[in-house]
Order: sequence, then structure tokens, then C-alpha cells
Amino acid sequence: MSELVLLKLGGSLITDKTKPETARVDVIRRIAQEIKRALTKRGDIKLIIGHGGGSFPHYPAKRYRVNEGIINKDSWRGFAETRAAASKLNQIVTEIFLEEGLDVVSLQPSSSVLCENGVIVHMDLRQIKFLIDRHQIPVTYGDAVLDREKGCTIVSTEALFDYIARKLFPDRIILAGEVEGVYDSDPHKNPNAKLIPEITNKNFEKIKKMLTGSHGYDVTGGMATKIESMYNLLHILPSMKVQIISGKIPGVIEKAIVGREHIGTIMRYLGKSKIPKIIVVEVNGIIVKNGFKPWKEALTMMVERGDIPRDAWEREIKPIVDGYLSKKIDRDEAVKLVMMGVAKALKGKPYKEIEGVINKTMEKVRQNYDPFVIDMLKYAKNERGYKLATISANFYDIAKHIAKDIGAEYVYDTTLGVKNGKLTGTLKGEFMTSVGKLWAVRDLMERAKCVKERMIYIGNRISDWKAMNECGISILYKPDLSVKAEKTLEEKEWIKEILKVMRTNELSNLIVISNKSDTKKLKEIIDR
Repeated sequence: MSELVLLKLGGSLITDKTKPETARVDVIRRIAQEIKRALTKRGDIKLIIGHGGGSFPHYPAKRYRVNEGIINKDSWRGFAETRAAASKLNQIVTEIFLEEGLDVVSLQPSSSVLCENGVIVHMDLRQIKFLIDRHQIPVTYGDAVLDREKGCTIVSTEALFDYIARKLFPDRIILAGEVEGVYDSDPHKNPNAKLIPEITNKNFEKIKKMLTGSHGYDVTGGMATKIESMYNLLHILPSMKVQIISGKIPGVIEKAIVGREHIGTIMRYLGKSKIPKIIVVEVNGIIVKNGFKPWKEALTMMVERGDIPRDAWEREIKPIVDGYLSKKIDRDEAVKLVMMGVAKALKGKPYKEIEGVINKTMEKVRQNYDPFVIDMLKYAKNERGYKLATISANFYDIAKHIAKDIGAEYVYDTTLGVKNGKLTGTLKGEFMTSVGKLWAVRDLMERAKCVKERMIYIGNRISDWKAMNECGISILYKPDLSVKAEKTLEEKEWIKEILKVMRTNELSNLIVISNKSDTKKLKEIIDR
């Protein structure tokens, strides 16, 4: 299995930060040779390189106060000069790397990054993912970018890596600078400063007080800022490791990439993160292989029992069911109309009478469980510590029974309204349409105090993509071919269509499981 590594080359390492636009060409070339040797030894590594701007963009950035945004008539000039300077250094780095035989591709952040008040809110990662999947090496860098609140701002390489890591889940981040790691005091001023070999959640607060700003000009923040941002990232991605090393010492970068020695300062998270891991799974078509069949049988049963008047069934409900089955009515619209029609038809009935239908329906539902999905969800919960959440368009408490079977802590469905033991003719909860599923994921994050990077969404239809886009990993499981009423595509064409829509909406972490041979991917993801 390949290992994804993010390598940052500090601006102070590859430039002389005391002299404007002065690259250390010999250092850059040596680093390129070390990277080349490391990748020869470790062919399983996928590498993303980022570098700081050093003495190239930092001077105009400071002169024009670019990090503060558009504050006067000279600000746009400062923005342009800073971008140009950052690009100039990147061109030098890229050309030397190419000369040394590295398959690098430069990616300019300012062409795809958008910030809000200095925080990245959008970065198109499709090019990066495309390149690393083909064992090419993307090279990005600290840059001046647009900001929809301030006009413009500066993003450091660490900020870019933070965003990339939350989307692509690297195994390691290596920060190569001038010093050999993190010290208990500033090694530039104190010759007796001691190297801290390891930073964890057990000693971080104590070490945080020791850290000082970096040596020389640096408008993106000093060592304290860099370490704190990496520490916060480890809370979300506790299986990842961060390593702070010196790139000045020959051979250190090579050894760090190979990853077989303890060099510099290692940052890691000990024990379990306090932020939960959650799998959100669509019930119909995933947990239940043919989710619509028992749903329809339950409706038929209620008609035969007289719970739903036959004239109401024939006039208001059955035409919608038939329209959905014949692909004349969109699924989301059909679900809403049928559920409202059933609720209206059942008004005044004792809820206990419907419980018998629920129990009989659940017998059919359990016969339609996907055994692989059930086993995998139980494995994720019992062996890997995940919490589970179900999303379902089913009602009359079927979804709650399914959730109980798999041990799900959270259930999102629409239920029949009950008052004093009788059905009210109304519905409770959101309809689990594309908008409803998006609401459910956002509500879950708030209720569970979770973050998107710790959430996996397993869906099977195009209406899931909005919710998928809110989660760290999106799994398209055996795509439902009957979702779009107007589509009559063969399976491969449908998958191609759904992928096109989802990837257009930038689901960079979309994984497709379309047959049994792909199911091992799901376990690999859960085991991360």
C-alpha cells in the first residue's frame, strides 16, 4: 500500500532571507538529489512538495501589508508583486528539480485558492490528486491569494498543507527548515538550546510556552504558529505523523522521506482523539439491498388491512408509486408525495395497530440486508471505534429498527406524527431528499461535535452528492441506476454520469465501489 508524504521546504532553507530574491541554488539542487534517492529507495511513496517564499515574496508582502488585504490604493500592486515574486522562486525550484530528474509539476495556489478572512475556504485539489495517482510530484508554494472579505491575503505552505491533509489524509508531513527541530528556546540566540525529540498531546501545552518567532522576516508566522497549526491538525488526523527537521544537513531530507530513522522532532497524537469518527450511511440500496421493495410491501399490507382506505390508495398514493417505478416521477418528489399521502390516510388510527405492520416489514427488510455492509459497519463500530448514523426515506419507525440492528447512535428519517397514541396525519423530521441529507450531515456535526474530516458518507445516488461534499471521504456504493427518472442508461454509462456530476462538484475524495472486487477498499478506508 502506498504512503502519501507532504514535504515542506522552508523559505529560510532555500533562500537567504536577509537578501531580497536570493535563492540558495546549491541547497535546492542538493535537496532535489536527496529526494530523487529517497524515492528510488521507497517507490511506494506518493509525494507532494511545498516550499516557502523566503526572501522572494516576504519583502513586498511586508512592504505593502498584503496580509491585511486591500487597505489602500497601492494594495493591488503589492498583491501582484508578491504573487510574481513567489512564482519566480517556484520557477527556480521547479527547473532545478527537473534538471535532477524529478517528475515535478508546478501548481500555483493563487489560481485555485480562495480565502475568507485569511482562512482557505476553497482549493481545487483535483489536479494534485490526478498527479499523485500517476506518481507525478505536485509542487506548490506559499502565495498571495484572493480573499472574499479582505480582497487578498497570504497563505503559507503550512496552511496549504493543512487544507490538503484534511482532504487527502497523508501518512506523514515533513517540515524541513534551517534548524534540526523544535528547541526549548531560540537556537539562533541561545547556543545551549536543547532539541525536543517528541511533541504529543501530553506535553504540547508546556512546549508551546517555550516557542519563539522565526529568525528574520516572516509575515506568515514563526515556529510557534507552525507547530500549533500542525498540532491542531493531529487532533483531527491522529494517525498522521509530523516531522520537523533541518534541511541544511546533507542527507537528512533523504532519511526523513525514507522514514526509517527518528530525526529531528516528531509530532504525534497519543491515544484516541476526542473528536469522534462517524460513518453516515444511506439505508436504501446499501444496508437494505432493495430498499423500495419492503417499503412498497408495507404500503400494500396497510391497504389490505384497511389501515389505508383503498380509494385513497388508488386515487392519491398508488399513481405516485407506479410513476416512480416507471421512471416518470423523480425519486425525491415521489418519496415526499407518498409519505404525505400515507400520513394523511392514516390520520386517527391507533399507532399500536401500525406496529404490527412494522414488525412484519422488518422481517422482509432483514432478509434484504447486504451482509457485507452489515459486517463492515459492525467492524467499524466494534473494532475501529466509529459511531454510526443512518439516513433513510423510510418512515413508520422502520429506520429506527434498522439503526438498532447495526448499533447506530444517530438516525435521520421522517416519522409519522403521534399524539395521545393516535396518528395525527402529519410527519415529523426532514424529508431525506438531497437538501434533507445535507441538513442531516450538518446537524450531525453539531450534535456529535465532529468535523468533516472525521466523517465518511456512504451513498448510492446522485441526490447524495451535497451531503457527500460535507464529509471527508465519500463512498459511492453500488450506484442506484433507478434514481433519475429521465435517465435510462446502462450501468457503466450511469456510473460515468454520476461521477461526472460529483467530480464537477469537487468531490476529490470520491471512491466508487461498484462490485465485490472493490469492497476491500471500504475496509482499507475504515482501517486508516
